[in-house]
Amino acid sequence: MRSVPKATLQTVFGKRSYEKARGSYYGIRRWVKRRYRGVKNRYNWVKKHGLRYRAVYPYTCVQGGFPEDHAIALYDVAKSLPNDGPVLVEIGSWLGRSAVVLSRAIRDKNGATLFCIDPFNADGDAVSSANLRRASEKMQRPLIDLFSENLRRFGAYERVKILRGYSSQFSGDWDKPIDLLFIDGNHAYEPVKRDFLEWSPFIKPGGYLIMHDASFDPQFRFPDPIKVVREFILDNGQWVDHRLIRHMFIARKAPDPSPTVNS
Repeated sequence: MRSVPKATLQTVFGKRSYEKARGSYYGIRRWVKRRYRGVKNRYNWVKKHGLRYRAVYPYTCVQGGFPEDHAIALYDVAKSLPNDGPVLVEIGSWLGRSAVVLSRAIRDKNGATLFCIDPFNADGDAVSSANLRRASEKMQRPLIDLFSENLRRFGAYERVKILRGYSSQFSGDWDKPIDLLFIDGNHAYEPVKRDFLEWSPFIKPGGYLIMHDASFDPQFRFPDPIKVVREFILDNGQWVDHRLIRHMFIARKAPDPSPTVNS
């Protein structure tokens, strides 16, 4: 079947009506392509990781560099937390990729709360600061708005409380026991050390500490987080069950010893 010439359609329907119909047609076509691509990507994710992790997939729709194996490990830890009122603290949120994972893991837990601490100003360490600022300038929207939008679209926004600022601004007045502390802020030695020393005392016995971009590889581009791990965690009996998912370090604060029963 031969297509009708553009000029003929414009003559019959009018140029304005033709352009409107043409725009609607291509708009619908783009929407169908996006929907098909989304369904295909979700299918491939489930095929690769299994139905157990289908809830993690939406995080891939958020811009960022958080890899799949880290997302799955983070989801597993958050999912294992108590069902009543767990408290999670994330230091360093960027656009919300890891926050989407955490919030989706706790969305069905009673009274669960994820506190996300970030100045949302593209500030960073010497390695990442320039890239963060360039990326921020291209977005042409406030980072905190993009973060909130991503949590509403892909996460469980109702579980999230945003603390805009630097972690040291909130640690002094903090009074909540923490079930999971995720440190992924400024990766220079002093900021990582400060985050650990100021926030880890709030982790409950049996609670979790996760530090991103901590690698034993001497060529890794962020050398300082692992220094804090070596200095304060590895040989400290307070921290147990160490494991490393490539460059994400996970440890658990040792549970309180069970009381002995006198016979």
